[in-house]
Amino acid sequence: MKIAIIGNMNNNGFALMRYFRDLGADAHLLLYANDSIDTLSHFKPEDDAWDYSKWAPYVHQTPIINSIYTGANGVWSSLFYMWLMIARRLRGEQLPKNVALSAGSLRRALDGYDYYIGSGIAPAVFYRCKRPLHIFYPYSTGVEFLGHQVLTSKLPKMSLIKRILINKCIANQKKGVLLAQRVINSELSLTASVLNSIGRDFNRIAVPMVYREPKSNPRCSEYSDLLINALSIIGSVRFVVFSSSRQLWVNPGHFIEEQWKRESKNSDWLIRGFAKLIHARPNQQLLLVLMEYGPDVTASKKLSKELGVDRFVLWVPKLSRKELFVLMREVSVIAGEFKDVDEMIWGGSGWEALASSKPLIHSFRFDKSRYEDLYGIPRPPVLAVTRKEDVYDHLLNMLDNPQSRYDIGKASGDWFNQYNGIGLAKQWLDLLTIAPIEKHSKESTYRMMNG
Repeated sequence: MKIAIIGNMNNNGFALMRYFRDLGADAHLLLYANDSIDTLSHFKPEDDAWDYSKWAPYVHQTPIINSIYTGANGVWSSLFYMWLMIARRLRGEQLPKNVALSAGSLRRALDGYDYYIGSGIAPAVFYRCKRPLHIFYPYSTGVEFLGHQVLTSKLPKMSLIKRILINKCIANQKKGVLLAQRVINSELSLTASVLNSIGRDFNRIAVPMVYREPKSNPRCSEYSDLLINALSIIGSVRFVVFSSSRQLWVNPGHFIEEQWKRESKNSDWLIRGFAKLIHARPNQQLLLVLMEYGPDVTASKKLSKELGVDRFVLWVPKLSRKELFVLMREVSVIAGEFKDVDEMIWGGSGWEALASSKPLIHSFRFDKSRYEDLYGIPRPPVLAVTRKEDVYDHLLNMLDNPQSRYDIGKASGDWFNQYNGIGLAKQWLDLLTIAPIEKHSKESTYRMMNG
Protein backbone atom coordinates (compact mmCIF):
# COMPACT_ATOMS: atom_id res chain seq x y z
CA MET A 1 0.00 0.00 0.00
CA LYS A 2 1.15 3.51 -0.84
CA ILE A 3 0.63 6.01 1.97
CA ALA A 4 0.55 9.81 1.78
CA ILE A 5 1.27 11.79 4.95
CA ILE A 6 0.11 15.34 4.40
CA GLY A 7 1.68 18.20 6.34
CA ASN A 8 4.84 18.52 8.40
CA MET A 9 4.07 20.75 11.36
CA ASN A 10 6.87 20.28 13.95
CA ASN A 11 8.36 17.68 11.56
CA ASN A 12 5.63 15.30 12.75
CA GLY A 13 4.93 14.08 9.23
CA PHE A 14 8.60 13.49 8.46
CA ALA A 15 9.02 11.45 11.65
CA LEU A 16 5.94 9.36 10.88
CA MET A 17 7.04 8.76 7.29
CA ARG A 18 10.45 7.49 8.41
CA TYR A 19 8.95 5.17 11.01
CA PHE A 20 6.54 3.77 8.41
CA ARG A 21 9.35 3.14 5.94
CA ASP A 22 11.38 1.42 8.68
CA LEU A 23 8.34 -0.86 9.09
CA GLY A 24 8.36 -1.69 5.38
CA ALA A 25 5.50 0.58 4.26
CA ASP A 26 5.72 2.70 1.09
CA ALA A 27 5.12 6.01 2.87
CA HIS A 28 5.60 9.48 1.36
CA LEU A 29 5.53 12.95 2.91
CA LEU A 30 3.50 15.58 1.04
CA LEU A 31 4.52 19.05 2.15
CA TYR A 32 2.13 21.97 2.27
CA ALA A 33 3.28 24.97 0.24
CA ASN A 34 3.93 26.90 3.46
CA ASP A 35 5.64 24.11 5.38
CA SER A 36 9.18 25.02 6.46
CA ILE A 37 8.93 28.76 5.75
CA ASP A 38 8.67 31.92 7.86
CA THR A 39 7.92 30.99 11.51
CA LEU A 40 8.20 27.28 10.60
CA SER A 41 11.61 27.60 8.95
CA HIS A 42 13.25 25.41 11.63
CA PHE A 43 10.92 22.50 10.79
CA LYS A 44 12.47 21.58 7.45
CA PRO A 45 12.79 17.82 6.89
CA GLU A 46 16.50 18.25 6.09
CA ASP A 47 16.95 19.86 9.54
CA ASP A 48 15.66 16.70 11.23
CA ALA A 49 18.07 14.19 9.68
CA TRP A 50 21.85 14.17 9.33
CA ASP A 51 21.54 11.87 6.31
CA TYR A 52 18.65 13.57 4.53
CA SER A 53 19.58 12.12 1.14
CA LYS A 54 18.28 8.75 2.34
CA TRP A 55 14.75 10.18 2.76
CA ALA A 56 14.62 12.93 0.11
CA PRO A 57 13.10 10.71 -2.66
CA TYR A 58 10.00 10.23 -0.50
CA VAL A 59 9.39 13.92 0.27
CA HIS A 60 7.22 15.80 -2.23
CA GLN A 61 6.13 19.42 -2.49
CA THR A 62 2.47 20.29 -3.11
CA PRO A 63 0.89 23.63 -4.07
CA ILE A 64 -1.63 23.29 -1.21
CA ILE A 65 -1.40 26.04 1.40
CA ASN A 66 -2.13 25.07 5.00
CA SER A 67 -4.47 28.02 5.62
CA ILE A 68 -8.01 29.25 5.93
CA TYR A 69 -7.98 30.18 2.22
CA THR A 70 -7.63 26.55 1.22
CA GLY A 71 -10.25 25.39 3.69
CA ALA A 72 -13.01 27.60 2.33
CA ASN A 73 -14.70 26.74 -0.96
CA GLY A 74 -13.05 28.05 -4.12
CA VAL A 75 -15.58 30.82 -4.72
CA TRP A 76 -15.13 32.23 -1.20
CA SER A 77 -11.34 32.02 -1.49
CA SER A 78 -11.46 33.76 -4.86
CA LEU A 79 -13.59 36.60 -3.50
CA PHE A 80 -11.33 36.98 -0.49
CA TYR A 81 -8.25 36.90 -2.71
CA MET A 82 -9.63 39.78 -4.79
CA TRP A 83 -10.18 41.77 -1.61
CA LEU A 84 -6.74 40.79 -0.30
CA MET A 85 -5.10 41.73 -3.61
CA ILE A 86 -6.48 45.26 -3.45
CA ALA A 87 -5.60 45.73 0.24
CA ARG A 88 -2.05 44.39 -0.05
CA ARG A 89 -1.23 46.24 -3.25
CA LEU A 90 -2.24 49.46 -1.55
CA ARG A 91 0.24 48.60 1.24
CA GLY A 92 2.91 47.48 -1.24
CA GLU A 93 2.97 43.91 0.14
CA GLN A 94 3.59 40.69 -1.74
CA LEU A 95 0.60 38.47 -2.55
CA PRO A 96 0.43 34.82 -1.48
CA LYS A 97 0.31 32.24 -4.27
CA ASN A 98 -2.10 29.34 -4.78
CA VAL A 99 -4.70 30.88 -2.48
CA ALA A 100 -7.80 29.96 -4.46
CA LEU A 101 -7.12 26.38 -5.58
CA SER A 102 -10.15 24.62 -7.05
CA ALA A 103 -11.30 21.22 -5.81
CA GLY A 104 -9.99 19.72 -9.07
CA SER A 105 -6.53 21.20 -8.48
CA LEU A 106 -6.52 19.82 -4.95
CA ARG A 107 -7.48 16.35 -6.20
CA ARG A 108 -4.70 16.35 -8.78
CA ALA A 109 -2.16 17.38 -6.14
CA LEU A 110 -3.18 14.40 -4.01
CA ASP A 111 -3.53 11.70 -6.67
CA GLY A 112 -1.62 8.43 -6.61
CA TYR A 113 -1.95 7.04 -3.09
CA ASP A 114 -4.01 4.32 -1.43
CA TYR A 115 -4.18 5.80 2.08
CA TYR A 116 -4.09 9.37 3.33
CA ILE A 117 -3.03 10.65 6.76
CA GLY A 118 -3.22 14.38 7.35
CA SER A 119 -3.02 17.24 9.80
CA GLY A 120 -3.67 20.96 9.49
CA ILE A 121 -6.26 21.91 6.87
CA ALA A 122 -6.39 18.34 5.48
CA PRO A 123 -9.96 17.56 6.68
CA ALA A 124 -11.41 20.60 4.87
CA VAL A 125 -9.33 19.81 1.78
CA PHE A 126 -10.59 16.23 1.61
CA TYR A 127 -14.15 17.37 2.24
CA ARG A 128 -13.83 19.78 -0.68
CA CYS A 129 -12.35 17.00 -2.83
CA LYS A 130 -15.05 14.53 -1.79
CA ARG A 131 -12.34 12.04 -0.88
CA PRO A 132 -11.85 9.96 2.27
CA LEU A 133 -9.17 11.07 4.73
CA HIS A 134 -8.18 7.86 6.47
CA ILE A 135 -6.53 9.38 9.55
CA PHE A 136 -6.62 12.96 10.84
CA TYR A 137 -4.43 14.01 13.74
CA PRO A 138 -4.65 17.60 15.05
CA TYR A 139 -1.45 19.37 16.04
CA SER A 140 -3.06 22.43 17.66
CA THR A 141 -4.70 22.42 21.07
CA GLY A 142 -8.38 22.79 20.26
CA VAL A 143 -7.94 21.51 16.66
CA GLU A 144 -6.46 23.79 14.02
CA PHE A 145 -8.92 25.80 11.89
CA LEU A 146 -11.77 24.60 14.11
CA GLY A 147 -11.50 25.36 17.83
CA HIS A 148 -7.93 26.61 18.24
CA GLN A 149 -8.13 29.60 20.62
CA VAL A 150 -5.58 31.70 18.74
CA LEU A 151 -8.08 31.73 15.85
CA THR A 152 -11.40 31.82 17.73
CA SER A 153 -10.30 34.56 20.16
CA LYS A 154 -9.48 36.91 17.25
CA LEU A 155 -12.58 36.15 15.22
CA PRO A 156 -14.91 38.80 16.76
CA LYS A 157 -12.39 41.56 16.00
CA MET A 158 -11.90 40.66 12.33
CA SER A 159 -13.46 42.38 9.34
CA LEU A 160 -16.80 41.06 8.09
CA ILE A 161 -15.27 39.67 4.89
CA LYS A 162 -12.59 37.76 6.75
CA ARG A 163 -15.10 36.43 9.31
CA ILE A 164 -17.25 35.06 6.50
CA LEU A 165 -14.25 33.29 4.96
CA ILE A 166 -13.04 31.86 8.27
CA ASN A 167 -16.50 30.67 9.28
CA LYS A 168 -16.77 28.86 5.92
CA CYS A 169 -13.37 27.29 6.53
CA ILE A 170 -14.39 26.24 10.05
CA ALA A 171 -17.59 24.68 8.68
CA ASN A 172 -15.65 22.69 6.06
CA GLN A 173 -13.02 21.66 8.60
CA LYS A 174 -15.74 20.40 10.93
CA LYS A 175 -17.36 18.35 8.16
CA GLY A 176 -13.98 16.97 7.15
CA VAL A 177 -13.12 15.97 10.72
CA LEU A 178 -16.45 14.19 11.04
CA LEU A 179 -15.92 12.36 7.76
CA ALA A 180 -12.35 11.23 8.50
CA GLN A 181 -12.28 7.47 8.97
CA ARG A 182 -10.26 7.87 12.14
CA VAL A 183 -9.06 10.72 14.34
CA ILE A 184 -6.01 10.24 16.55
CA ASN A 185 -5.62 12.53 19.55
CA SER A 186 -3.93 12.26 22.94
CA GLU A 187 -4.60 15.82 24.16
CA LEU A 188 -7.52 15.31 26.52
CA SER A 189 -8.29 18.87 27.60
CA LEU A 190 -9.37 21.47 25.02
CA THR A 191 -8.74 19.29 21.96
CA ALA A 192 -10.83 16.45 23.34
CA SER A 193 -13.51 18.97 24.36
CA VAL A 194 -13.73 20.37 20.82
CA LEU A 195 -13.89 16.91 19.26
CA ASN A 196 -16.52 15.79 21.76
CA SER A 197 -18.58 18.93 21.13
CA ILE A 198 -19.01 17.99 17.45
CA GLY A 199 -19.64 14.32 18.23
CA ARG A 200 -16.32 13.06 16.87
CA ASP A 201 -14.83 9.92 18.41
CA PHE A 202 -11.05 9.47 18.42
CA ASN A 203 -8.31 6.97 19.16
CA ARG A 204 -6.53 8.00 22.35
CA ILE A 205 -2.90 7.45 21.34
CA ALA A 206 0.03 9.79 20.87
CA VAL A 207 1.82 10.89 17.71
CA PRO A 208 5.28 9.34 17.18
CA MET A 209 6.60 12.80 16.41
CA VAL A 210 10.24 12.34 17.39
CA TYR A 211 12.44 10.09 15.26
CA ARG A 212 15.81 9.16 16.68
CA GLU A 213 18.21 8.25 13.92
CA PRO A 214 19.81 4.87 14.63
CA LYS A 215 23.58 5.01 15.12
CA SER A 216 23.60 8.72 14.29
CA ASN A 217 27.08 10.11 14.94
CA PRO A 218 27.47 13.41 13.07
CA ARG A 219 30.89 14.94 12.65
CA CYS A 220 31.63 18.14 14.54
CA SER A 221 32.45 19.74 11.20
CA GLU A 222 28.74 19.47 10.36
CA TYR A 223 27.70 21.52 13.39
CA SER A 224 26.56 25.10 12.94
CA ASP A 225 28.53 27.91 14.58
CA LEU A 226 25.56 28.50 16.89
CA LEU A 227 25.70 24.92 18.16
CA ILE A 228 29.48 24.95 18.55
CA ASN A 229 29.29 28.17 20.59
CA ALA A 230 26.54 26.81 22.83
CA LEU A 231 28.42 23.54 23.44
CA SER A 232 31.60 25.41 24.36
CA ILE A 233 29.73 27.37 27.05
CA ILE A 234 27.74 24.41 28.38
CA GLY A 235 30.82 22.23 28.63
CA SER A 236 32.28 24.29 31.47
CA VAL A 237 29.14 24.28 33.65
CA ARG A 238 28.24 21.63 36.22
CA PHE A 239 24.42 21.85 36.15
CA VAL A 240 22.61 22.94 32.96
CA VAL A 241 18.86 23.44 32.66
CA PHE A 242 17.58 23.53 29.10
CA SER A 243 14.23 24.44 27.53
CA SER A 244 13.39 24.63 23.83
CA SER A 245 9.74 25.56 24.45
CA ARG A 246 8.27 28.78 23.12
CA GLN A 247 8.34 31.76 25.47
CA LEU A 248 4.63 32.36 26.01
CA TRP A 249 3.35 33.88 29.24
CA VAL A 250 2.21 37.49 28.60
CA ASN A 251 -1.41 37.87 27.50
CA PRO A 252 -1.37 39.80 24.20
CA GLY A 253 -4.80 41.21 25.02
CA HIS A 254 -7.25 39.36 22.77
CA PHE A 255 -7.68 36.42 25.16
CA ILE A 256 -10.14 36.57 28.01
CA GLU A 257 -8.80 35.32 31.35
CA GLU A 258 -10.14 31.76 31.03
CA GLN A 259 -8.81 31.44 27.48
CA TRP A 260 -5.39 32.69 28.48
CA LYS A 261 -5.24 30.25 31.37
CA ARG A 262 -5.49 27.43 28.82
CA GLU A 263 -3.13 29.07 26.32
CA SER A 264 -0.24 30.36 28.46
CA LYS A 265 2.82 28.14 28.86
CA ASN A 266 3.79 30.07 32.03
CA SER A 267 7.35 30.26 30.75
CA ASP A 268 8.23 32.71 33.53
CA TRP A 269 7.89 29.92 36.11
CA LEU A 270 11.15 28.40 34.89
CA ILE A 271 13.04 31.70 35.05
CA ARG A 272 11.67 32.43 38.54
CA GLY A 273 12.43 28.91 39.76
CA PHE A 274 15.96 29.08 38.36
CA ALA A 275 16.54 32.47 39.99
CA LYS A 276 15.50 30.98 43.31
CA LEU A 277 17.94 28.11 42.72
CA ILE A 278 20.77 30.58 42.08
CA HIS A 279 20.09 32.23 45.44
CA ALA A 280 19.78 28.88 47.24
CA ARG A 281 23.04 27.49 45.82
CA PRO A 282 25.18 30.58 45.10
CA ASN A 283 28.46 28.65 44.94
CA GLN A 284 27.35 26.15 42.29
CA GLN A 285 28.05 26.41 38.57
CA LEU A 286 24.57 26.82 37.13
CA LEU A 287 23.27 27.74 33.68
CA LEU A 288 19.82 28.11 32.13
CA VAL A 289 19.73 27.67 28.35
CA LEU A 290 16.66 29.07 26.58
CA MET A 291 15.67 29.32 22.93
CA GLU A 292 14.95 32.65 21.29
CA TYR A 293 11.57 31.32 20.28
CA GLY A 294 8.08 32.66 20.92
CA PRO A 295 6.35 36.02 21.31
CA ASP A 296 7.62 36.69 24.83
CA VAL A 297 11.39 36.37 24.40
CA THR A 298 11.86 40.06 25.14
CA ALA A 299 9.66 39.85 28.25
CA SER A 300 11.59 36.81 29.48
CA LYS A 301 14.95 38.53 28.97
CA LYS A 302 13.65 41.52 30.91
CA LEU A 303 12.43 39.26 33.73
CA SER A 304 15.78 37.48 34.06
CA LYS A 305 17.50 40.86 34.30
CA GLU A 306 15.02 42.10 36.91
CA LEU A 307 15.67 38.95 38.96
CA GLY A 308 19.42 39.50 38.68
CA VAL A 309 20.19 36.21 36.92
CA ASP A 310 20.60 37.30 33.30
CA ARG A 311 24.34 36.47 33.39
CA PHE A 312 23.39 32.86 34.20
CA VAL A 313 21.04 32.60 31.21
CA LEU A 314 22.24 31.62 27.73
CA TRP A 315 19.89 32.52 24.90
CA VAL A 316 20.32 30.35 21.82
CA PRO A 317 18.68 31.08 18.44
CA LYS A 318 16.35 28.41 17.10
CA LEU A 319 18.23 25.25 16.21
CA SER A 320 17.23 22.35 14.02
CA ARG A 321 16.02 19.24 15.85
CA LYS A 322 19.06 17.23 14.78
CA GLU A 323 21.26 19.85 16.48
CA LEU A 324 18.92 20.05 19.47
CA PHE A 325 19.56 16.37 20.13
CA VAL A 326 23.30 17.04 20.15
CA LEU A 327 22.80 19.91 22.59
CA MET A 328 20.48 17.91 24.85
CA ARG A 329 23.10 15.22 25.31
CA GLU A 330 25.15 17.74 27.29
CA VAL A 331 22.49 19.20 29.61
CA SER A 332 21.41 18.02 33.06
CA VAL A 333 17.63 18.41 32.95
CA ILE A 334 15.06 19.63 30.43
CA ALA A 335 12.07 21.84 31.22
CA GLY A 336 8.97 21.95 29.08
CA GLU A 337 5.72 23.86 29.52
CA PHE A 338 3.72 24.65 32.63
CA LYS A 339 0.15 24.91 31.46
CA ASP A 340 -2.49 25.30 34.14
CA VAL A 341 -4.78 22.78 32.46
CA ASP A 342 -5.89 19.38 33.75
CA GLU A 343 -5.02 16.21 31.83
CA MET A 344 -2.87 17.88 29.19
CA ILE A 345 0.32 16.13 28.10
CA TRP A 346 3.42 17.47 26.40
CA GLY A 347 4.25 18.23 22.80
CA GLY A 348 7.42 17.92 20.76
CA SER A 349 9.81 19.39 23.34
CA GLY A 350 8.61 16.90 25.94
CA TRP A 351 9.02 13.93 23.60
CA GLU A 352 12.51 15.17 22.71
CA ALA A 353 13.47 15.19 26.39
CA LEU A 354 12.18 11.67 26.99
CA ALA A 355 13.85 10.40 23.81
CA SER A 356 17.13 11.97 24.97
CA SER A 357 17.01 10.11 28.31
CA LYS A 358 16.88 13.31 30.32
CA PRO A 359 14.65 14.19 33.31
CA LEU A 360 11.68 16.23 32.09
CA ILE A 361 10.13 18.94 34.27
CA HIS A 362 6.68 19.57 32.86
CA SER A 363 3.10 20.26 33.84
CA PHE A 364 1.39 16.99 34.70
CA ARG A 365 -2.06 17.47 36.22
CA PHE A 366 -3.48 13.98 36.46
CA ASP A 367 -5.10 12.44 39.53
CA LYS A 368 -3.62 9.20 40.85
CA SER A 369 -3.86 6.40 38.25
CA ARG A 370 -5.78 8.71 35.92
CA TYR A 371 -3.05 8.71 33.24
CA GLU A 372 -2.91 4.93 33.26
CA ASP A 373 -6.70 4.70 33.02
CA LEU A 374 -6.87 7.14 30.10
CA TYR A 375 -4.00 5.81 27.98
CA GLY A 376 -3.66 2.21 29.10
CA ILE A 377 0.09 2.51 29.69
CA PRO A 378 2.22 3.41 32.74
CA ARG A 379 2.81 7.08 33.33
CA PRO A 380 6.26 8.32 32.27
CA PRO A 381 8.75 9.43 34.95
CA VAL A 382 7.92 13.11 34.39
CA LEU A 383 8.78 15.52 37.21
CA ALA A 384 5.25 16.84 37.60
CA VAL A 385 4.49 20.53 37.91
CA THR A 386 1.04 21.57 39.16
CA ARG A 387 2.05 24.92 40.72
CA LYS A 388 4.79 27.50 40.25
CA GLU A 389 6.74 26.36 43.33
CA ASP A 390 7.16 22.84 41.93
CA VAL A 391 9.67 24.07 39.34
CA TYR A 392 12.15 25.22 41.97
CA ASP A 393 11.63 22.08 44.07
CA HIS A 394 12.46 19.81 41.11
CA LEU A 395 15.48 21.90 40.06
CA LEU A 396 16.89 21.78 43.59
CA ASN A 397 16.31 18.02 43.88
CA MET A 398 17.97 17.32 40.53
CA LEU A 399 20.96 19.52 41.42
CA ASP A 400 21.49 17.94 44.85
CA ASN A 401 20.90 14.33 43.76
CA PRO A 402 22.95 13.43 40.66
CA GLN A 403 22.24 9.69 41.02
CA SER A 404 18.50 10.33 41.06
CA ARG A 405 18.96 12.59 38.03
CA TYR A 406 20.70 9.76 36.18
CA ASP A 407 18.11 7.16 37.19
CA ILE A 408 15.16 9.32 36.12
CA GLY A 409 16.84 10.13 32.82
CA LYS A 410 17.47 6.47 32.06
CA ALA A 411 13.91 5.55 33.02
CA SER A 412 12.65 8.32 30.71
CA GLY A 413 14.55 6.90 27.74
CA ASP A 414 13.40 3.37 28.51
CA TRP A 415 9.78 4.54 28.72
CA PHE A 416 10.04 6.36 25.38
CA ASN A 417 11.52 3.33 23.64
CA GLN A 418 8.76 1.06 24.94
CA TYR A 419 5.68 3.26 24.53
CA ASN A 420 6.57 5.65 21.72
CA GLY A 421 8.82 5.47 18.68
CA ILE A 422 8.51 2.64 16.20
CA GLY A 423 6.17 0.60 18.41
CA LEU A 424 3.65 3.43 18.44
CA ALA A 425 4.08 3.95 14.69
CA LYS A 426 3.14 0.28 14.23
CA GLN A 427 -0.17 0.98 16.00
CA TRP A 428 -0.82 3.79 13.51
CA LEU A 429 -0.02 1.53 10.59
CA ASP A 430 -2.39 -1.13 11.91
CA LEU A 431 -5.19 1.45 12.18
CA LEU A 432 -5.01 2.09 8.43
CA THR A 433 -6.05 -1.48 7.66
CA ILE A 434 -8.72 -1.87 10.35
CA ALA A 435 -12.26 -1.05 9.23
CA PRO A 436 -13.37 2.24 10.82
CA ILE A 437 -16.25 2.45 13.26
CA GLU A 438 -19.43 3.40 11.40
CA LYS A 439 -20.13 6.92 12.58
CA HIS A 440 -22.65 8.11 10.01
CA SER A 441 -25.31 6.46 7.92
CA LYS A 442 -24.73 6.36 4.16
CA GLU A 443 -27.51 8.91 3.72
CA SER A 444 -26.05 11.44 6.20
CA THR A 445 -22.55 10.98 4.77
CA TYR A 446 -23.86 11.59 1.25
CA ARG A 447 -25.63 14.76 2.38
CA MET A 448 -22.50 16.01 4.09
CA MET A 449 -20.26 15.28 1.11
CA ASN A 450 -22.63 17.07 -1.21
CA GLY A 451 -23.15 20.11 0.95
